Amino acid sequence: MLIRELHESTDGDANLITILQFLRNRSHNKKITPTISTQSLINMVKNQGGSEWFTYDNLVAAQSANPAISGLIKSLDNEKVTLTGFGDEIDASEVDKAQASKNQAKMPDPQKTVKAMAKRAASNRS
Repeated sequence: MLIRELHESTDGDANLITILQFLRNRSHNKKITPTISTQSLINMVKNQGGSEWFTYDNLVAAQSANPAISGLIKSLDNEKVTLTGFGDEIDASEVDKAQASKNQAKMPDPQKTVKAMAKRAASNRS
């Protein structure tokens, strides 16, 4: 093993752990299930110094070889990475549905709005 390979594996794992913990804590603050696209996670690790070589294969190898990483990753595939939560999160799709219904409830009836605007315009003419 070359010294460069040793340096790459330890820096990559340390950078990956730091990013996974950051994402997990940020999701916990928002009370949602921590998920991220696999490519976004790889790009985040690559943007850290010393990890420009990081690929999907390195991510899979790190998950299977490092217990700290496998404890942070709940599931991993080519599309997305789901992190281990703290237990009080709700699914992001449920949040999206709740937010959509909340926004929809706030929307005024367009016909009433147009009718009110027409009344104001007509009263201004007189």
